[in-house]
Amino acid sequence: MKNLLASCLVAACVLSSFTVRAEPDEELLGKALNYPIGTAATWYNNPYRVGAWSAMDRVPGIRTRVVARSPDVKALPLAAQPAPIKYRY
Repeated sequence: MKNLLASCLVAACVLSSFTVRAEPDEELLGKALNYPIGTAATWYNNPYRVGAWSAMDRVPGIRTRVVARSPDVKALPLAAQPAPIKYRY
């Protein structure tokens, strides 16, 4: 029993020593290339994703347009009760 406990403790220490990375791979997403924007055929592929989604209006071949603001602008009303949003991380 003592050996099993010691083995489990060693295994837990070894497994906890591995670094877990939750963030995306910057190089895969084009950081070294200054996040290029690509074209209509490549904007959704790596390494163009970050650059294209950050500047969709500058991606050649993607049609965008500016939508004018209405002269009758109104603030959104406050909710009577906040939405029950739940998430796990």
